Amino acid sequence: MKDPLISNNQLPITDPLTLSSTPVKTSQFTFNILTFDHPEKTKQFTFSALENTGDYRFIINKLPDGSERHFTTLDPASPFVYTNFDTTTRGITIAIDFNRQAVIARAW
Repeated sequence: MKDPLISNNQLPITDPLTLSSTPVKTSQFTFNILTFDHPEKTKQFTFSALENTGDYRFIINKLPDGSERHFTTLDPASPFVYTNFDTTTRGITIAIDFNRQAVIARAW
């Protein structure tokens, strides 16, 4: 019978492949993941139909239901509102629920 091509023989302990001059260090990596919840569930922001430099732009359907009734002059081809996330500027103050308006919560 012919010799098998594959054998289960282990290399001898004196084989250079099994000996190493430096010990092998294995690293264990861990992930430090912290979950984040907004401390406030609802916050009031002022929104305007006028574009201002530095303001965040949102399409009107990202605001709470019924918000479009405050912006009757919006062009249907460009239905955007703008905010800088405060309540001191001129505009319409709208309460944003961070759980329901996730896009606005992420931008804030």
